[in-house]
Amino acid sequence: KGDSYNMQEMLFADGFWTVIGSIFGACQGVPSPEFGTDWVHLAIVVDGPAGTTSTYVNGGQPTVNQGASCSIAQGDWELRFGNTEGFPTTQFRGRLDNIRIWNEALRAEEIRFWMNNRITPERTSQLPSLAGSWDFENGVADATGVNNGSLIGNATIVFDEGRFSDCNGDGAFDYEQILDGELADCNANTIPDLCELSDIKSARVDRTPESISDFIDFDVTDMSDADGDVALQLTALGDLSGIGEFLWVYLDEQLLELAFVDDGAACEEVSTTLTVLASEWNDAGLDGTRLIRISATNVESDACSGPFVAIDVTVPVPFEDCDGSGTWDACDIASGLVSDLDGNGIPDGCDPDCDGDGEPDGYEISSGQALDCNGNLIPDSCDIAEGGSSNDVDSDGVPDDCQPDCDGDGVPDSWELSEGLAMDCNENVHPDNCDILEGTSNDIDSNGVPDECKDDCNGNGIPDYWEIAQGDIADCDGNDIPDPCDIAAGNLTDCDNDLVSDDCAIEDGIVDDCNENGVPDACDLADGLDEDDNANDILDGCELARGDLNLDGCIDGADLAILLGLWGLPNPPIGDLNGDGTVSGSDLAVVLGNWSPCP
Repeated sequence: KGDSYNMQEMLFADGFWTVIGSIFGACQGVPSPEFGTDWVHLAIVVDGPAGTTSTYVNGGQPTVNQGASCSIAQGDWELRFGNTEGFPTTQFRGRLDNIRIWNEALRAEEIRFWMNNRITPERTSQLPSLAGSWDFENGVADATGVNNGSLIGNATIVFDEGRFSDCNGDGAFDYEQILDGELADCNANTIPDLCELSDIKSARVDRTPESISDFIDFDVTDMSDADGDVALQLTALGDLSGIGEFLWVYLDEQLLELAFVDDGAACEEVSTTLTVLASEWNDAGLDGTRLIRISATNVESDACSGPFVAIDVTVPVPFEDCDGSGTWDACDIASGLVSDLDGNGIPDGCDPDCDGDGEPDGYEISSGQALDCNGNLIPDSCDIAEGGSSNDVDSDGVPDDCQPDCDGDGVPDSWELSEGLAMDCNENVHPDNCDILEGTSNDIDSNGVPDECKDDCNGNGIPDYWEIAQGDIADCDGNDIPDPCDIAAGNLTDCDNDLVSDDCAIEDGIVDDCNENGVPDACDLADGLDEDDNANDILDGCELARGDLNLDGCIDGADLAILLGLWGLPNPPIGDLNGDGTVSGSDLAVVLGNWSPCP
């Protein structure tokens, strides 16, 4: 016997633990959340002067109740766990373990530490604020050796499979290994991380569907892809006892089962478990959504009091521990032990990091710190590095396969042009052969040079020499320049504007040039350089020079008479046929030589 504190009362109701009532006499208690049937760690800290009572569940954030200032007074009852002396209704129906009483308030970090660490008799000497510790490994012995107890009533010490499981089969209890730090339990649920291989979700709707088109949808999109077959437990309470009264169970649009066809019940809870193949489960999530859908046949939702449909889904998932730390990657990340810069749920140390700078390639690319021009999720610098998958012949830091390469030879166009390995006559930074191949440029003569890079004086898109060679345009002087262009440039004359040079027209006999001045006679007349008084289309000057001094078209006696009449006259207006400044025998010889009497 000894003085004791008035302990928190705990009741078991509807299959769940809850903490209620007063605590430590005058100090106000805090109702805790409902607990399931799994083990939880519960710590209650009272600050009498401040009037606060804080409840910690599994080391999480406390629920604080503020009351008046209070004191923790000693009583004269027996110190009991699970029952208060003289109050049989406070009987605790459940299991207790690792009960500790401290004579000073613990800080939150101390609560979390001792939640996962054992207190052995050897350690108690270092814990002066510890009033007592009972782990029931040696009966009801107190680790401090001060308050050893005994079992009363129907209390027994039992072996709890949940408390002392050995999920990895190494011969040691999981909980003890967690307490000793041999196994990690990052979410503090007493299951070693390496054994926690399920994603579990429960949901309930307080009605039943009534028809095949009346769907109750449970969204399970956020659940993991499956590493094995998925267990789907369906529980319902409703009008499910008659013939033809049952539920339809779908995964998205795929019918999984007709439930409770033969084993339904009227207004009683019924349950069945379905197996969903991993491939079906995973395929259902490919479109970004995954639904468990329940409909019904011939079910009246209001036929029963408290109707409901509930699901419990268990998805087996692989133990993600890429760095071999023995802790779930997600827990390593959440605890800050490792970083996850790209938020992909994988510790950065396990992500590809080609340059070894500690930042994952994907993060550097997505944040713009590194380029990935070819979209292979490898920074360009690593693609180019020795042994990489890309060349960088021009050393510009951009993989060759990301630069224009019109001929597909693996060498960037810019490099081929700069090194003279390809021509670019039109200076469009695109090899000529590609301009021609792609139809950007013509190459009428198939010599590999775009037509726009060849002489084309008339701008018709056809090289000059090709037009000349094909006879489509004249080049009478053979200078490889079409005559019209020579004429336009003033290199050739074309007095009659027929696009044929005067020289060629005269040479080819197309026009007359009787005075051999290189100008067609018609142009001499048009320019007023000569006359054609007799309108015979022959320059008067040419006819006079031949001896037709009267311009009658004949050289005869009449012309001879005119010549003799001018005989010896210096610089006569006509008759000086040899141009020596006088009419003489030489001129007479010309007349006689061209003698052509009219008929």
